[in-house]
Amino acid sequence: PEQMHHHARMVVYTALVGHYERTLKEPTVCIHGTPFIAYTDRKELSASDARGNEIAEGSSCWTIVRGAKEIAKRLDNTSGLVNSLDVHKSDFNIAKFFKCNPHCLPELAKSRYVVWVDSSVRFHDTLPQLQPMLQRTGAMVTTFEHNIGRRHGLLQKEYEHTLKPWVRAKYLGGV
Repeated sequence: PEQMHHHARMVVYTALVGHYERTLKEPTVCIHGTPFIAYTDRKELSASDARGNEIAEGSSCWTIVRGAKEIAKRLDNTSGLVNSLDVHKSDFNIAKFFKCNPHCLPELAKSRYVVWVDSSVRFHDTLPQLQPMLQRTGAMVTTFEHNIGRRHGLLQKEYEHTLKPWVRAKYLGGV
């Protein structure tokens, strides 16, 4: 689509592989000149507003790039490594490829600022403030504050979960 080929200063992207989410989360406001790109393996995927109403693909902020599994396989250069896509082909791992490799994705290559957003997150009206903040601070990487009260202790729980033998066997090849 046309909006992906201009040289946007900032681009927002996500990957929705498998059926982790029913729909993409439509931002509350589409920002002119800021493409929203979603990589997916699904033949049919649409965005939905805050009430759950589906938005037709041509009317959404999101440009959907289909064939995520094939794209990731073609661009992945970690073949044979412990968590490479040829060894571990889970939907989670394929989505993580997109998250960790924006520099490999031609749709993002010309943008100065590349913003990953989990497919379960809906942007509100704060996105326009992000680019000036990045310019002002010169930050190479930034993260968003999560709801600390609701998420308290989750990182520790996630770490403890990774120590379980069955988890190690599934995701690390038994290492």
